[in-house]
Amino acid sequence: MPVAQREALAELLWQIDTLGFSEKERREVLCVEAFFSPDRYTPSFLSGVAFLLEASGVEPSHCVAAVQDFDPEEWLDKYRSSFREFAVGDCYFIYPPWREPCSRYPVNILIEPTMAFGTGTHESTQLAMLALKPVLPDVGSMLDVGTGSGILSIAAKALKPGLPVTAFDTDVLAARAASRNLHKNQITDVRLFVGDTMALKSGFDLVVANLTLEIFKQLAGELTRLSNRHLILSGFTSDHSEHVLQLFKRVLPCEISNVLVANEWACLHLQHETTSD
Repeated sequence: MPVAQREALAELLWQIDTLGFSEKERREVLCVEAFFSPDRYTPSFLSGVAFLLEASGVEPSHCVAAVQDFDPEEWLDKYRSSFREFAVGDCYFIYPPWREPCSRYPVNILIEPTMAFGTGTHESTQLAMLALKPVLPDVGSMLDVGTGSGILSIAAKALKPGLPVTAFDTDVLAARAASRNLHKNQITDVRLFVGDTMALKSGFDLVVANLTLEIFKQLAGELTRLSNRHLILSGFTSDHSEHVLQLFKRVLPCEISNVLVANEWACLHLQHETTSD
């Protein structure tokens, strides 16, 4: 499955209330295993999924539905046991509670692995983390949109401890996960809440958003409203970079200050033209 289809499939699975999914590459083919509650296993649901898959560019004939015993706690335990510490560039070192930090990296981030809210292993998260470092010296406040595990807020506070950071997510479970991770990293001054952009009135020097192309289509206006100078946008493939740029330029004149790419995923740092040099 191409990366573009992978992105569309992940978004589709969350939209139809998957309990979670896993990905494995086998002989250059991406295999995705998604789980749903037993009450969803009906002919109408399966036919609806097949229709949505085809509309998203995924061939339904490649998909198989089956009933099996599933223990979410056991699955999460297996996932946690497989999670290993890793570096992001030459700055960050991400590690779970049962591993040790590494003194070779300036920033060590402890993350409690969960299936739903991200641990920093995905390229889109890592690109956003790498984009943060050169921008932070120029900003006096930051907004973390859709914070998930809270890893971007933690990275920002580790690099610039005095920076006022606001973070939010529409999912209460994600906000709880972020709160736990902030606490584990001894960060107590991030303003964290459950809600959306409509709850915010003031602007921020930096707005960071690791979302999806579809959500950027919905929120481009709100994100530019909340940004005083800088936007770091991630969560889309490199072939969609120009589309994302145009979404934001329609709302506010801006220019690309930086582009980061990894394995076909992209991250844009946009800066308002009115404040650029």
